[in-house]
Amino acid sequence: MDSKPTEPAPPAAAPAATEPAASTTASTVPKPPKSKGYTNPALQAMGIPRLRLPSRNWCIFWAVVGGVTGLIVYDRHERKTRRQFWKDTVASFATTPLDTMELPRKVTVYMTPPPNDYLDVTQAHFRQYIKPVLTAAAVDYTVRTESRQGEIRAMVAEEIRNKRRKSKGLPETPPDPKLFKDDVERQAELGITRDPTGGVICIGRGAYKEYLNGLQEGWLGPLDPPAEPVEELQPAVVESLDNVTEASTTQQIVSSPVPIAKTTEKEQEDAAAFPDKDADERDIMGYEEEKPKAVEASTEEASAEEPVKEEEPKDKRPPVTKPYILGMNRGPKVWGPELPPGSDSDLLAASPEEVSEPIAVLEHRHVLGFLSIPVRVKRFFSRHNLSDKLGESTAVVVYNVFRPFYSGSENQEFEPNDRESDVDSLVVEETADWPTRWRQKALDNNSEWIWPLGVDERIASKLRIYDADADLKAKFVELKAQKPEKTEKSIESSTEEKV
Repeated sequence: MDSKPTEPAPPAAAPAATEPAASTTASTVPKPPKSKGYTNPALQAMGIPRLRLPSRNWCIFWAVVGGVTGLIVYDRHERKTRRQFWKDTVASFATTPLDTMELPRKVTVYMTPPPNDYLDVTQAHFRQYIKPVLTAAAVDYTVRTESRQGEIRAMVAEEIRNKRRKSKGLPETPPDPKLFKDDVERQAELGITRDPTGGVICIGRGAYKEYLNGLQEGWLGPLDPPAEPVEELQPAVVESLDNVTEASTTQQIVSSPVPIAKTTEKEQEDAAAFPDKDADERDIMGYEEEKPKAVEASTEEASAEEPVKEEEPKDKRPPVTKPYILGMNRGPKVWGPELPPGSDSDLLAASPEEVSEPIAVLEHRHVLGFLSIPVRVKRFFSRHNLSDKLGESTAVVVYNVFRPFYSGSENQEFEPNDRESDVDSLVVEETADWPTRWRQKALDNNSEWIWPLGVDERIASKLRIYDADADLKAKFVELKAQKPEKTEKSIESSTEEKV
């Protein structure tokens, strides 16, 4: 019986539970879907790849960069536009014909460095916002600066005192050698006339305070500096005769500065007890020890052989002149009644034009400090508003429109009594930007900028302040409302000026 080979049995099927596990291990991670390519057939036809937005971080970065750049460009364009507007507004004054021996109008600009900073900051402020308008109107100017507090006050007061001395035939103080003019310039000035309009521009609260104090010191103070107060010596305390004892008399005799005659024996005892007495006296009193003649001759020969070194002159500036009015740091309400009678005779006889030219006070807000960075950033991006404000104030000076000075007195009826005086309202907001440490240091040093500012009624009645009236304001509004026409001049000056 033939036996057939038996076939191997097929392998048993795996359990159903193990099938998913095997499939998961064998399969890979699902791949992301392929990009659809071009989203628009037109972009595909032009060969432009598919457009995609950048990541979130790149979006934030480009949004910040674009926003800051846009603000800077906008502010720069607006500053240029508004400066050009005010230049075109006053350009008609530059076309006014002058005689061959006549000079244009000239204003005086007083500027001071801001607290805890340098004068360059104020000079850049003047060159960027004020000077272009004056130049466009062909108005000449003289800049007077200071590096120490009180120099502008002393300068203004001395000019007024020289004016008073000249009217009385008294000798004037010698002029500054730096401002010396030769004979040719003096002869040329004899036949030249200048527009007498004039004007004064004070940049900042500090310059404004010093100018007003200089006016009051020059017109109401004496012509000669006051004598320095002499310290009174305290009288010696004399004991009553009832309390005088033998010990006290002995002590007074010993401590008496009157020298007592010494005997020869006493001198010998002192010499033996104090062998270095002569050397100690030379050190205390500053005596020089007597040298032998041979030593003196040798030292003279050695000094003659050595080359003489010339000492370099030290440029030491003289101190700032103190006010001629004693107690000026207490305000005019205190020192005004203390003035001698007749001190205002020159002031009463002078006209408002002789007392002072019209005054324009322009702001210069400058803040420092790490905590003030938000304020500084805000002002940096809004400088076009400052350019517009200062341009308008300078245009008012060019148009020569002014009003009387308002001191807050009830006697002045041309202004409402509820209005703040020109002493308390003009650029007073600048004091909030003064550093706290600087303010404390100024109080300790009795700084002039911390003195209470006030104006005597006799001075205030003859002062004038530049301010636009209703007609001039309406004219400015009408010019702003007109459609700007680009002339050849405005096209040429469309690029940023380097002033």
